[in-house]
Amino acid sequence: PELVEAARLNADRLGVADRFTAFTHDVAEPAPPAPGLFTLVLANPPYRQPGRGRLPADPLRRAALFEREGGLDAFCRAAERAMTTDGRFGLLFPAARVKELLAARAGTGLEAARLLPVHARANVPARVVLAEAVKKNSASIREKTGGPLSSINSNIALEEPLELYEGRGATAKLTKQALDFCPFLACNA
Repeated sequence: PELVEAARLNADRLGVADRFTAFTHDVAEPAPPAPGLFTLVLANPPYRQPGRGRLPADPLRRAALFEREGGLDAFCRAAERAMTTDGRFGLLFPAARVKELLAARAGTGLEAARLLPVHARANVPARVVLAEAVKKNSASIREKTGGPLSSINSNIALEEPLELYEGRGATAKLTKQALDFCPFLACNA
């Protein structure tokens, strides 16, 4: 509930509260709280694997970061159940685990559409990807995405990498590319 309230406060601060809904839900439950209601579902699921990496002392932060039972598969199934036909599902996930991401959505009615590698800086490997899937039997993925920039296969567009920062230390700042991609980033110091 605390994370949902934080999301609501952020939506209000960013001026999108009128088109934003956040709620608690156990993604392992078969029935979503709002079946087939959403045209866009976004998730930043816990994606650190149990037993790998340092555990945060704060239990809320630990719950937000580390996978539990069901993991990514449960998030994909819950998103698909909550989406309308032609709905889209976007999420953030580690770049090193893209194969798992594609496998998780394969067991659902979701069709992988796009992957956007996110790099902290130029010449630094992407640590995360933004991924988008559409509900199967929807309009063509090519129409949804505007067409791939380079195609991994006939259904997945690999977008040009997004570089977030330029400069280092006190001179570091968000790139024009990052701000063009998401103007809301400008509110970050």
